[in-house]
Amino acid sequence: MYGYKSPSFKMLATMITLVISALTFVVLTPVTPSWAKSSIQKDVAYGSLGRQKLDVYMPKKTTSETQVLFFLYGGSWDSGNKSSYAFMGKTFSKEGFITVVADYRLYPKVTFPAFVNDAALAFAKTKSMFPDRQIFISGHSAGAQIGALLTLDDTYLAKHDLSACRDISGFIGIAGPYDFEITAEKFRQIFPEPTRPQSQAVNFTSGKKPPVLLLHGKRDTTVHPEDSVILSQKLKASGNDTQVRIYNGIGHINIVAALTPMLGLIANTRQDMTSFMKQKSGLKRSC
Repeated sequence: MYGYKSPSFKMLATMITLVISALTFVVLTPVTPSWAKSSIQKDVAYGSLGRQKLDVYMPKKTTSETQVLFFLYGGSWDSGNKSSYAFMGKTFSKEGFITVVADYRLYPKVTFPAFVNDAALAFAKTKSMFPDRQIFISGHSAGAQIGALLTLDDTYLAKHDLSACRDISGFIGIAGPYDFEITAEKFRQIFPEPTRPQSQAVNFTSGKKPPVLLLHGKRDTTVHPEDSVILSQKLKASGNDTQVRIYNGIGHINIVAALTPMLGLIANTRQDMTSFMKQKSGLKRSC
């Protein structure tokens, strides 16, 4: 079990802003860059509350086999917004995936498990929009913890008459905390003591689970890469299809920044995610 250090969401947002600014600077002609060619449906309500909204990025062309990527951003459960992750929708719609980026409620307005319940509600909305398509869940950092719980603990989806094996085609965790100590006072507030065992994804690895891909940077000092290794080992011990990739020289922020067009060469995040989803194409049930 490892500690979780609060990363700077502002640092990540600033990096993303600089990348987009650089793209704007270098594209001197009026031609729209290829990565930006997607149709966007913004602020789709999945609930009645202010932050219960999601954005949908549609690729230029879709077929009956087009898959859906449902993404949850990180931010220490107390910060973040879907507009800062437009690059996710644009990157993966270019790759041919329908991409959904969801907001969810944050601390201090809510504590665990409210944000996981929001994610389950957003996933249910996504499923209702694309009932016959494969849907993959992915998340970065705190978003990966939320996504892992949706995938491994059927409690959340069952409230919406959904199940992981039937409705989730796979989970991709990016630098996620799955087995972390709750010691800092802020996190003790976010995760009230009676709920803490339910917040650890490693406690839900027995039985059949959807395929899982865990990505982590070896230089991550916010969430130790051992979190991904331990979760992978536990899932494999239960006979589940699990892969783990540890990237040398990569930290907590640049593993997801590698999904922006200008930084795509620093890590194979996009390539590994795309390959994983395409390998699962056509599966009617994931487990």
